[in-house]
Amino acid sequence: MNLMEFKAELEKLEIPIQYRSFSVGHAPELPYILFYENDSDNVFADNHNYYDVLNVSCELYADEKDIELETKLQKLLYDNEIEYNSTETFIDSENMYLKAYDIVITFDSLADVKEKEVDKSNL
Repeated sequence: MNLMEFKAELEKLEIPIQYRSFSVGHAPELPYILFYENDSDNVFADNHNYYDVLNVSCELYADEKDIELETKLQKLLYDNEIEYNSTETFIDSENMYLKAYDIVITFDSLADVKEKEVDKSNL
């Protein structure tokens, strides 16, 4: 699964999804999800990346603690065999809850590049 496929899975939650951030003044009503790549721990040899291992943040923002939505997101991660750890905080200045998931997405670099045209403009 690459980032585009991950975004497609998140869209099944039927709430706004955006890579990194919304444009200033264009954030939708809560809840929504932001996701972004932090770094990578790729597996490589013989001058090739064999597996991309992306460390991704997936942040769920809500105006109140939403256990049902958190459970749906965690089930989505589980069903897609995505490892995660999570933290939670309340952002006083914005009066909102943040449930942040640190996830790991692993995919076959060579197969992804050879089989697909990856268009990152839709992130």
